Amino acid sequence: MVFITLFWWIPAIFTSLFQACYHTANQFYKLDGTVAAFWRGLLCFIILAPTIFFLPFPKEPLFYISTFIASVLGVYIDIRILDAAKDFGGGIITRILSLAPIITFFVWFGFKPGLIATYFSQPLLSLGLLSIIVLVILVLLRLRTCEYNRKALLSLFPVLICIGVAPLFNKNAMDHSPVLSGVLYYIWLQGGIIALFSFITMILRGEVSNISMGFSLVFQKQNLYYGTIIALFALFLLGTKSFAFSLVEHPVYVSIVQRLSAIWVILFYRLIQHEEKGDVRSGLVLVLLAVLFIAIESQIKY
Repeated sequence: MVFITLFWWIPAIFTSLFQACYHTANQFYKLDGTVAAFWRGLLCFIILAPTIFFLPFPKEPLFYISTFIASVLGVYIDIRILDAAKDFGGGIITRILSLAPIITFFVWFGFKPGLIATYFSQPLLSLGLLSIIVLVILVLLRLRTCEYNRKALLSLFPVLICIGVAPLFNKNAMDHSPVLSGVLYYIWLQGGIIALFSFITMILRGEVSNISMGFSLVFQKQNLYYGTIIALFALFLLGTKSFAFSLVEHPVYVSIVQRLSAIWVILFYRLIQHEEKGDVRSGLVLVLLAVLFIAIESQIKY
């Protein structure tokens, strides 16, 4: 088993690869975010449906409450990311969203304000985190001088906040359920909720006027085909990430490797000779700062 855990980096690298694919695919497929999110949720729901025949449902109500809240946030996150991929491309998405752990860092204080004393008791590490936050702000100010980057930042900033909050409810759901059934039922229920709420959002946004037209839209040949591919990327992303977390000694290592998604996108663009808009170098500095932040924060002793 020790030998197997040495290879945690293999599923971690695949996690970063599938994340790059998920964030970039709709740049070329051009599906509405609601349609792509619908298929992302429905496929997970269908594939994991047999779980109900083999594993008992978690018993604690907090599991279902936390799963529901995380899933509603997930609907918003997926739709906005998939729409942003269509408008701005996957490169800038992977770079901006690399800042999500920093947002989670601040949000966590709202749940556990006593952590402030923990950070004060470790001044050198806390000073390192503060320095990185200042540098991130300076880089973001630089990115705002480019109109293309500014529009992407404004579009994705609410998503960053939601991505920062959602893992806290995810963790709460896992804390109130058995390990295996908790993970599988979480993904299964989340898939169903995302599919349902994406379909409802489709109607509320006026993309279709009724349920019948909604089903006609999502089952159009192109939407079905491309939506399934995007859904598979999302499913593989969840699977490899969960596998990597199960093998690694400290989850922070997976989070660091996951930031390679920004590099995969750049390499893909070079391969197809696609010239990316915006300030790419400053975006890569954000990724580097996010990696340093994760590495330093993991050294804090709670």
